[in-house]
Amino acid sequence: QERNTRLQNMELINDNSIILGINSYISSNGASYDRDFYVYKIDQNGNIDNSFGDNGFYHQPSGGSTSMTRVLDIKFHPIENSIYILSEIVGNKRMFKLNLSGEIDINFGINGYIDINADKMEILNDGRILLLGYYSNWPLSHYKLNRIFSDGSIDSNFGNNGEVILNPTSYNQDLFGNFKILNDNKIIIAGYSFSGNDGTSKAVLIKLNENGTLDTTFANNGILIENIGVEGTGKYYDLALDDNGNIVVTGAMFYQGGTGGWYGTKAI
Repeated sequence: QERNTRLQNMELINDNSIILGINSYISSNGASYDRDFYVYKIDQNGNIDNSFGDNGFYHQPSGGSTSMTRVLDIKFHPIENSIYILSEIVGNKRMFKLNLSGEIDINFGINGYIDINADKMEILNDGRILLLGYYSNWPLSHYKLNRIFSDGSIDSNFGNNGEVILNPTSYNQDLFGNFKILNDNKIIIAGYSFSGNDGTSKAVLIKLNENGTLDTTFANNGILIENIGVEGTGKYYDLALDDNGNIVVTGAMFYQGGTGGWYGTKAI
């Protein structure tokens, strides 16, 4: 049966080849099942590198389960010369490490894996890894950062035993868009906080010191909260740094007034 495929991640590595993270599933009668993911290596000429994994790819099966199995983020580690992958496997968040031959590095974590609730990651200049995910306690959801060493062990010098939980507003749902590490190893997170009561949201930027404490020199004690638009529906989705180290943020706001009174979206 024909599979649906979606490119999730693309990462350039030091030999100018490309690593692709691809989610795949079968749809039938309105349901999705057999959710797998693949990690491909493409050489600099655009050809599948058949020396990587199984004829050019690493395959993570779900065993036919309807539970989510997907790749979330991929980063090339220039010091380790290896590939780190954040994933969800049959509904459980898991991080693992592949060498450049496409095989699991069993020296990472426990037999090549660590179980950690994270969706995005960045590699620091010294090789440590910063992970961004959620701390959830329904109906609350807040940002959660973890810092680990390249072998998967916890960096206890970051936050509280390697973990920082951030609750920037009084709203009950804090949702991130993306985050970046600055040249001085400080951290910027872009996202928004959402109220489940009235549907309003506030765009949020947070700046942290390298050790996970708030950078009180930024905005209001490290946190910038913006009420964008008349209806208060602004959200930050992504950010980048220009050559001068300035922060460029992009997002969206919703507004009412389209055809038939439906809500529309404006970029910010």
